[in-house]
Amino acid sequence: MTREMAWRRMAPADLPAVMEIAAVLHPDYPEDEAVFAERLRLAPSGCHVLADLAGALLGYLVSHPWPAGAVPALNSLLGAIPVGTANWYIHDLALLPAGRGTGAAGQIIAWIAGEAVRTGCPGLALVAVNDSTGFWERQGFRVVHDPALDRKLASYDDAARYMRRDLQGRDDLASRAFEEKSMSADDKLKELGLTLPEVPSPVATYVSFKQVGDMVYLSGQGPKRADGSYPTGKVGADVTIEQAYEHAKQTGLGLLAAMKKAAGSLDKVEVVKLLGMVNAAPDFSDHPKVINGCSDLFVAVLGDRGRHARSAVGLGSLPNRMTVEIEVIVKVHP
Repeated sequence: MTREMAWRRMAPADLPAVMEIAAVLHPDYPEDEAVFAERLRLAPSGCHVLADLAGALLGYLVSHPWPAGAVPALNSLLGAIPVGTANWYIHDLALLPAGRGTGAAGQIIAWIAGEAVRTGCPGLALVAVNDSTGFWERQGFRVVHDPALDRKLASYDDAARYMRRDLQGRDDLASRAFEEKSMSADDKLKELGLTLPEVPSPVATYVSFKQVGDMVYLSGQGPKRADGSYPTGKVGADVTIEQAYEHAKQTGLGLLAAMKKAAGSLDKVEVVKLLGMVNAAPDFSDHPKVINGCSDLFVAVLGDRGRHARSAVGLGSLPNRMTVEIEVIVKVHP
């Protein structure tokens, strides 16, 4: 993203600001604060806000498990999530202008897709309004035509469409494979709104990477900002999982830059092994969720060549008190 902002888990105290954003962006679809509060209570892992360094909210995502093929009525309470639900529903994704064009939307959609899979939901669904169908199609969603939903969709607007993304199905895998083969890694970065940083200069007696045959060993990197500083603190105490996920993603961008410098093109690179280290509080145990920020980035940019073996561990400290450090081994193809 082009300015300092990050997604984090939504808290009840965020609801007034969330409602202000909703009123600005969705004046034709008003909903009570109680609706958002209930979604947050029922599915806290599906509710996030985008905040800048000053803490101001630039957007939000509200989502929760809900049966496939069903659409909750506007401005209505759910009561409960049906037992055995195997589908994740995106109730609302809204970004103020300052949060658009930054890759933030793609980041949180990737996060929620991963959360859905981790909780046993093989699909995502939503109702696209305000002519947003094209955007959601670029995120892998497809329109589902179901006459049984026509009346419910009409309560949104004439252009409302029920859309679904199959996270494990054959059709979704085939379409993603086609897109990956037809799009270069550089083009994929542009589509995601991401820019590779300069490869960090070594700060001690080592090199940024070393190639042995067709294997390249990348030195560990952290989430270095454009001004040379690093986000610091203990994950699980000073830093949330969502913030640390973004730090791991930023680290991944630096590693991709090093891969490109070593191989000449990211289209030649295959990620083999990743070691992710988290500067964690003693009782923190969600290290894999943090390092997913880097792993998800590699897959998003490199496709199947980005899938890798991995270790994610917690450490008592890291250089510069930074939150994460990641090192990678890659293979370079001709």
